[in-house]
Amino acid sequence: MGSSSAASLDRAVWLLLLCTALAVLVIARVLTPSVTGMGTHEQLGLPPCGILALTGWPCPACGLTTAFAHLAHFDPLASVAANPLGVPMFLGTLLFVPASIRALWRGQSVIAFIDATEADKWALRFVVAALAVWAARMIAQAL
Repeated sequence: MGSSSAASLDRAVWLLLLCTALAVLVIARVLTPSVTGMGTHEQLGLPPCGILALTGWPCPACGLTTAFAHLAHFDPLASVAANPLGVPMFLGTLLFVPASIRALWRGQSVIAFIDATEADKWALRFVVAALAVWAARMIAQAL
């Protein structure tokens, strides 16, 4: 693949990522956060959490849509209560918008962006944080 077609592919990927981030933020703003702290995603026609339904225990992602919706409505405390990981994820999504516009404008390689921002290391940190938060939530529910 020539450098011109590689740059075109990178721009297409950046445009898709930008549109996805914007869609997430707009949807979060349109949704009404659930007063129960989870289940907001059901407003999108999605089913309830299967893990929660089967076990009675929340999965690591339970409450994330609600957390995003609370932040989109400027209620950070309710967001943290729904799922503490919602705040860094929401802020990351918000910051990704100008970063992706810049990368799209410059035609930056997606791989170069991942390398420059050490996105792979941040993803690993996020997984560890998600598991830690999930464990804390499970312990709190058990008490």
